[in-house]
Formats: sequence, C-alpha cells, structure tokens
Amino acid sequence: MDNNKSTHESEWDTEEPLPVAWTAEQVQALREKDPTFSIATVLFLQACVGVVLCVVTGIVSNRLNYAWSAGYGVLVVLLPSLLFARGLSRSNQAKDPGVAMRGFFIWEFVKLMAMIALLALSSLFNGLNWLLMLLGMAITMKIYWICMWRYKSAKAMNQFVDQNVLKQ
Repeated sequence: MDNNKSTHESEWDTEEPLPVAWTAEQVQALREKDPTFSIATVLFLQACVGVVLCVVTGIVSNRLNYAWSAGYGVLVVLLPSLLFARGLSRSNQAKDPGVAMRGFFIWEFVKLMAMIALLALSSLFNGLNWLLMLLGMAITMKIYWICMWRYKSAKAMNQFVDQNVLKQ
C-alpha cells in the first residue's frame, strides 16, 4: 500500500512549465493559419442550400406544395438561427464574460422557442408534407457539419460573403 502511495506522490511532484501568454501577433498568426467560418457564412450557405433544395424538390415532384414543404423546413431552422446570430452578436459586445455567456443561453432559448413556434404554426398550412419539411430541416442543420468538414476553405468563403453578401 505504501508503494502505491509513493508512486502517486511522485506523479504530483513533477512540475510542468506554466503556459505562456500569447502575444497579439501570435494570436493573429494562428487566426490566419486556421480560420473559422463566420456565422454569417454558415447562414448564407444554409440559405443557398435551402433555395437549391426547394427548386430541386419542385422540379422533381412537379408539385408546388412539396417545394413549399421543404422550404418551410428550411425556414424553421434558418429564421431562428438568424435571430440567434443577431442577438448573440449584440450580447458578445459585453465586456464581462458572464454577461456574454448569459446572453448566449438566453438567445439559444429564444432560438429554440422560435423553432417550436414555427413547427406549431406548420399545422395551419394545408397540404404541407411533413416528411419533406423534416428533410428540409435536417439538410439545413447539417450545413454546420459540412462547414466544419470543409474547414480549410473558410478564409476564402468568409471573404466572399463579407465582400459580396454583407456589403449589400
């Protein structure tokens, strides 16, 4: 028993060097090397994929209500995400990290409630195909994963969205 105790004590006795704070130049170099997608880019890609999905669904099925069903599924995801992004960008301007974190949770709750409300409103539309609506929701939500998978083209895509979409 004493042998195990001394082994564990020796593990704790080894000192590791403390982390060194990075300079602004080092942080900037890391951001240039490994850029991430901005939320505007992700929302833009979601909207583009949603439009393509609606057009393809309409052409393949030759039924307007099928295209509308897929489009409504896209809107159920996209509109609350836009609301979340807008609210989050405003709450992230806070100097206190606790306020920013609280803002994140509040806006995530607002996003969730907006999605539930839009799903509840879908029962008011006659001819809405639930399967296609869920397909539209699923495809739109998966854009986040595609963006993370295609991580290396983030800088070019962010520049495109910043220059051509957000400036308008």
